[in-house]
Order: sequence, then structure tokens, then C-alpha cells
Amino acid sequence: MGKRIEADVIWLMGLSGAGKSTLAKMLVERLAAAGRRVELIDGDLTRDFFEDRGDYSRENRIANVKRIAFAAMLLARQGVTVVVSNASPFEETRRFIRSKIPGYREIYLSASVEDCAKRDDKGLYARAKTGALKEMVGLDLPFEVPESPDLTLATGREAPEASFRQLVLFLEKKGLL
Repeated sequence: MGKRIEADVIWLMGLSGAGKSTLAKMLVERLAAAGRRVELIDGDLTRDFFEDRGDYSRENRIANVKRIAFAAMLLARQGVTVVVSNASPFEETRRFIRSKIPGYREIYLSASVEDCAKRDDKGLYARAKTGALKEMVGLDLPFEVPESPDLTLATGREAPEASFRQLVLFLEKKGLL
């Protein structure tokens, strides 16, 4: 077997509505324009693929994050930079990912539940408040603020473009862009 090439996994995490998908799409476009092999793994798309849309339990969320981490690790081993957009609310799973993926970069999108609920384009917070959606992170389940993220972006207080500029600067300083 030939020499293994490792690429980075840039993991955007935070509450629903914090801007993960928005920043992830912007980043994927930027990386691709720079000639990088890049792949986006979105938590919602992963849930759709595995047809587990109805179960948001802690256990199911952990299993989903681990599936995403496994796919990201395999892609990174092939030299593909992976951008992950997933809530990843539990510190124990983030520690697990960090222990398994050498190029893991933890990017925390900090936004309050109130800010996220205001831009709730999926209607999740409204459904959770009526009881139609159970185990919503930030309401029914805690979002454990990361203990040691590589970067924190205040997406609740700033425009996506401002957060993206900070993300790009961080990645440039790390030699990833």
C-alpha cells in the first residue's frame, strides 16, 4: 500500500440556525476555487440518507456524529479536505472525533437559542415549542459549549460574511487555505 495522504477535517458545529450550512457552503466554494479536493458532509443530509429523521435522541445524535466522523476520516485519508456541518452538541463525541482524526479542526459557531430561533428557516424551534418536535438541542437537550475549539465564531452577533472572513484568516494562518 502506498503512502497515506492526510487532509484536514474542518468541523463546523453549533445550534440549529447558527449558520453552519451557510459557512460550510461558502468554505467549500473557496477551497474548490483554490484547487483543493473538498467534500461537504452535512448532518441533515446524513440523517436523510440513513432514514433516521424522526429520532433526535442523545444516542441517535451520537451515532449520527460517529457515522459522519468515519466518512470524514476515510475521505481525509485520501487527501480530500472535508467540511462538516453538524450540531455535534456533546463534548464526549467531539473528544472521540479528535482522538480518531489527526487533522480535525473544531470550529464553534456561537449563537444564542433566541438568535437561532429568529432565523429558523426549517421551523424546528417553532415545532419544538409546540411539542411537535422532541429532543431539540438547545431546548430539550443541552448544547455543551466546546471546551477547546480551534476557533469560535460569534455568528449570533455578526453577518455570515464577517464570520467567513475570520474563518478564512484562521485557515490561512494554519496553512489550510
